[in-house]
Amino acid sequence: METALTRSGLTIECMLPSKKAHFFEGQKGAVLFRTNAGDFEVLFVPEPNTFAGLEIAEERKGSRFIYSFRGKPETKHYFDSAYGQYFLKQSNKLFISFDQQTAVKLNAVFGTN
Repeated sequence: METALTRSGLTIECMLPSKKAHFFEGQKGAVLFRTNAGDFEVLFVPEPNTFAGLEIAEERKGSRFIYSFRGKPETKHYFDSAYGQYFLKQSNKLFISFDQQTAVKLNAVFGTN
């Protein structure tokens, strides 16, 4: 994954543990990437599990964005954010970016699933 990012022109400035490391049942971990194109998180489930069956719903409450999840992998959690977030599912990885420009770049690198 790091190689694909660097080949696309993204410079990884640092990688940090994500607070969402145990967000989904059976999750393997999560990493926060800080790059020259913006920050994003990647959540991992062990193969052969995937995020293909996960449905993500966005609801607006005033100026807040509430994200809830249904399907597999399961979670009882949700997030409440001041900003919109962008999601990309790729096999056993779920990318979460915090701005549209980063989401477009990730989609160009990893495609849609």
